[in-house]
Amino acid sequence: EYLKYNCIRIFYASENKRPDFLICDYALSFDYIQKANHFRLPLYHLYIDGHGYYNKVTERITTEEARTKWKQKAKFCCMLVSNPNSKERIDFFNALSKIKKVDSGGRYLNNIGYEVEDKMAFIKDYKFVFAFENSSFPGYTTEKILEPLVANCIPIYWGNPLIEKDFNPSCFVNANNYDTYEALIKKLIEIDGKDDIAVAMIEQ
Repeated sequence: EYLKYNCIRIFYASENKRPDFLICDYALSFDYIQKANHFRLPLYHLYIDGHGYYNKVTERITTEEARTKWKQKAKFCCMLVSNPNSKERIDFFNALSKIKKVDSGGRYLNNIGYEVEDKMAFIKDYKFVFAFENSSFPGYTTEKILEPLVANCIPIYWGNPLIEKDFNPSCFVNANNYDTYEALIKKLIEIDGKDDIAVAMIEQ
């Protein structure tokens, strides 16, 4: 329908889609495209502005403040998912759930008896939060890694292979760096058992 109009066309997608410059004049996307008519705008940037997270993501805290925040985490790990199509996310949920309980509060694989309405209020009590994207592509970074960081949780991230260009690699567990789920789970258990490692990550 939009091709019927004689106008400047600006492409934007909040999902993992490429702009086609044959049918658009400008584009805002996740991609690292070096063109004068393209601006990289990952979805998490819109959350920083739209949800007032700027002060939260730029604040510096002391080691003791980080330790206090970590000690307040009474639960191990959670996931909020409504999209059943990310095989990596579901496979890792099943693998980790065999070792320790993962609370799933979304519409898919819900195991807490109700659907979570306020994500930030829910995840703040957890040490680890699933931050698996729906798919993997260079530059494709949504709010999934940002929200756990705002809540002083440790994200378990999978997705953008270039995520360390966007976020400090010292503050999250990058599943992309582990060859097996077993190795990734071993790392999570290590962090869970050693407060000093966790506190250092929260401080970062």
